[in-house]
Amino acid sequence: VDNADYVKLYVVGVPRTVTERDVSAVFGEFGHIIEVVLLKDKVTGLQQECCFVKYATLDHAERAMAAFNIHYTFPGASIPMKVRYADGECERLGGIGMRFNRLYIRSLNKQASKRDIEEIFSPFGIIEEIYIVKDELKQCRGSAFVQFSSREMAISAIKALNGIYVMRGCDQPLTVRFVDPKKPRMGDSR
Repeated sequence: VDNADYVKLYVVGVPRTVTERDVSAVFGEFGHIIEVVLLKDKVTGLQQECCFVKYATLDHAERAMAAFNIHYTFPGASIPMKVRYADGECERLGGIGMRFNRLYIRSLNKQASKRDIEEIFSPFGIIEEIYIVKDELKQCRGSAFVQFSSREMAISAIKALNGIYVMRGCDQPLTVRFVDPKKPRMGDSR
């Protein structure tokens, strides 16, 4: 990530009347902005309620995501902004979302559904993906992976749940930790 020239965020929930200068003024609070791109409808040419914001560093982008995503309503907008990495950005930067925003959870109820897991983890931020680990009979093994939009959201979930929260039907608290990127995943060559 050190050699990245920028980190691009996708933002939904900006008014159609907003200018690049308006977006820069709000997002500039969290770091150096390289570029703001307001998106227009390809057919009508009208400005949409979304844009891209390019930050100079990952730290600035993550701080902005944590501060704004569903917590801030842009002046003149009717809904809180949703702020996440632009499509393909995590991969371009070497899988940052997989390494820094993805949690491994153990001691889940073996009957747990994605909805059950989402209810537990959604108070801490935007969940991008939930993957339940299943055995050969397609039954939950009592563990899962949860990926958040930002590292701060994942840290909040760890602090609030790890070793503390006991899921219905279980006798042990959840183990909630970051995925270790050094360990090969099932199916990966060793």
